[in-house]
Parts: sequence; structure tokens; C-alpha cells
Amino acid sequence: MTEWHRIAERDGVGAWAMGTGPTVLTAHGIEDSWRIWTPIAERLARDYRVVALDLPWRPGNDYRWAGDGTPGEWLGHAVDVALEAVGDRQHRLLSHSFGATATFELLAHGHRPTSIVLLAPCYRAPHTPVESLREPCREALRATIRTGLRVGLEGRSVDPDVFTIMQQGLEDRLMPQVFPVFFDFFTRTGYLDLSDVDVPTLVVAGTHDIALTRERADALAEQMPHTTVSMYDHYTHFCHQEQPAGIAAEAAEFLARHAPTGGHA
Repeated sequence: MTEWHRIAERDGVGAWAMGTGPTVLTAHGIEDSWRIWTPIAERLARDYRVVALDLPWRPGNDYRWAGDGTPGEWLGHAVDVALEAVGDRQHRLLSHSFGATATFELLAHGHRPTSIVLLAPCYRAPHTPVESLREPCREALRATIRTGLRVGLEGRSVDPDVFTIMQQGLEDRLMPQVFPVFFDFFTRTGYLDLSDVDVPTLVVAGTHDIALTRERADALAEQMPHTTVSMYDHYTHFCHQEQPAGIAAEAAEFLARHAPTGGHA
């Protein structure tokens, strides 16, 4: 089956599935939708059941969820809802951007999937002062909003002046709401103890993506000893949408290589 079908919806989260086989759960980024996983899911669905989690930081939310729970708590809730629906606790985890921020917290609190793939994760190196990151992080988020709009409109004919107006309007609307929440939880990742995470983890990012510098990627690999970092010049922040073939191939190879004993290979 290569079309999405909803398998669960409860208490502010949901789950949509495609394909059959071992379960791969996906966590989307902030102001992004579960549907962004479609290009990846279509490639993985021959061998896996891809379950896209619909998380409260979806587009157009009012961010009240941040007062009801941390990203890791919300992700943990969504994981439980999805796994209850599929009837199997064993799973892999594929996260992007702010979804990876939530994943770090979930791992720090003892959650253990069989393997993890993190795309363009947002992570603060423990030794980096928080305030030194505020303005670079603000600009990175603005760039991400602009890129997200461009990717979302790909294939449509939009007048450049109209695009500029749309871009500015989106930034003006989102930044006051998104940045405080994003920056708070992003900086908290530097305080998490990830040293006990023994899950095979693959980090994939672009060398020019300001969301994850090489220094922070190296710090993450040091904090999580079972982590492999792969950075490429041609990958963008939205690599799962703009370069899905390469991402899907690398993720599939990694997941198969780290399949549980006696499991999917």
C-alpha cells in the first residue's frame, strides 16, 4: 500500500501509515506537517511500514502545547498512540529538525528504538553559551521559514514580488510565536545526558545548513557514542523533500544494517 491511511488520533496527536513491514516512526519539524514524509515513505514502503506522526507543532498551531508538555513528552505520547495502533512496540525512529530536538529529550529519558536516523537535527553543543546562539538561531529560523515556503511552492508559478510579500508576511506572523519556543527547547538539548544512549544512530545533514554546524555535529557524536555523522554539500535543510532519493537510500541501508537480530534485513 503506497497511500497514507490514518491509524490513530488522540489527545492532540495522530498517526498516518504507509506500507507494510517493520515499523518506522517519523517526527516532523516545527511548523511542518506529517505529509512532508511522503517522498521518503513512498521509497521505504516496499520494505517498511512508515508511520508519520502528526505532532502539535504542526502548521498554524497556537503553541499552547508548550505549556502542556515538552517536545519530548509530546513525542513520547505520539509514539505510544502510534505503537498501540500498530500493535508492536519494536520500531525505528526517523526525525527531522525540531522533531530531532524532541527525539533527543525522549532518548535522554530512556526511550530506546532499535535504530535512529536524524535529518538536519537541531542540537546545542554543551560547551556553547546559550546567549551566543540567540541571534544566529533567529536568523537560521528565518532562513528555514523562507526555504520551507519555497519548497512548499515548488512547481507553482509565483510572481517574484508576490513571493517576497508572502515570505515577509509568513516571517512576521510566525517569528513572534515560533522563535521563543524553538530557542528554549533547542538550547535545552545541550543540558541533556545522552551518554547512555546505545542505539545505532545516523545523523544526516548538509554542510551549508546553518541549522547544524560541523562543530555541533561533532559534539553530538561525542555525546552519543553510537552516532555516525554524514554531511554532504548537496543536502539542504529540507533534504527529505528536496533530495528524497538519496536520503531514502541512505536511511534504508542504515536501518537494514542495524535490524534487530532475527528481524528485518
